[in-house]
Amino acid sequence: MFLVEYCSELAILSFWPNKSGSLSLLDSGPYATFVRVYDGHGGPETSRYINDHLFQHLKSFAAEQNSMSVDVIRKAFQATEEGFLSLIASQWLTKPQMSSVGSCCLVGVICDGTLYVANLGDSWAILGRLVKATGEVLALQLSAEHNAIIESVRQELHSMHPDDPQIVVVKHNVWCVKGLIHISRSIVDLYLKNVEFNKEPLYAKFRLREPFKRPILSADPSISVHELEPHDQFLILSSDGLWEHLSNQEAVDIVQNSSHKVRSFT
Repeated sequence: MFLVEYCSELAILSFWPNKSGSLSLLDSGPYATFVRVYDGHGGPETSRYINDHLFQHLKSFAAEQNSMSVDVIRKAFQATEEGFLSLIASQWLTKPQMSSVGSCCLVGVICDGTLYVANLGDSWAILGRLVKATGEVLALQLSAEHNAIIESVRQELHSMHPDDPQIVVVKHNVWCVKGLIHISRSIVDLYLKNVEFNKEPLYAKFRLREPFKRPILSADPSISVHELEPHDQFLILSSDGLWEHLSNQEAVDIVQNSSHKVRSFT
C-alpha cells in the first residue's frame, strides 16, 4: 500500500479529470491519496503527535490487509490515540497539563476511486459535485460534526451518560461538554477520558467536582465511504475557523470560480 499525503489547516483536493477520482495501481499495491486537517486545542502537542504517527499507522495497517478499508482507518486512529495516551501517562508527574491537550482530526483517503472520510471534532469535509443539467457545482457535506451545539450530539452524550444530568451545560450562552469543551470526540484530552488524570496537579479549571465512571469524550471517528463519480469535482477539508465565516456552498463557489486548481494549501 502506497500513500501520498497532503496536510494543512485548509486542504483542497482536485480529483483527476475524467477518472472519477480513481488512482493508479502500482506493481506492489494500490496507490492512494491522504489529506488531513488537525486542529489542536490546549497546545500543539497532540496535533504534532498525530502528524507524526497517524499516517504511519495507516500505512502499516493497510499493508497488513493489502487494502484500504474502514477497519484500517479505525485501527490507525485507535493506535494513534493509544500511543499518545501512553506518552502522557509516562510524563504525568512532570507534565500533568499534557492531559488537557487534544486535537480534532479530519482525514480523507482516496483509493481506487473510493473516498473515505474520517472525523473527530468540529472540522468537516465538503464535496463539490457538478450538476450537469445546470452546470452548477453543489456542496455536499461528507462528515458529521461532533459539537455539543448540535442537538443530536447532546442526545448521544445523554444516552451514553444517563446518570449525569450535567454532561452538557450552557456556558457563556453555548452548549459545552461538562462546561469545559464544545466537542464530544477528539484525539486524547485525557483529563476527560480517564478519571486518574483529572486531579491534582492538573490545573483546577480542568478538574471536575464529581469523578466520572466512563470516558466522557470518545476517540471513535465517524467514517463515511463514497464511490467517486465523474461529476465529483473536488474535496474541501477545513477546521471550524473557515466554516464560522463561510457556508458550505460559499466555499465551493470560491474554489469553483478560482483560476488555480490546487491540491492543498494553507
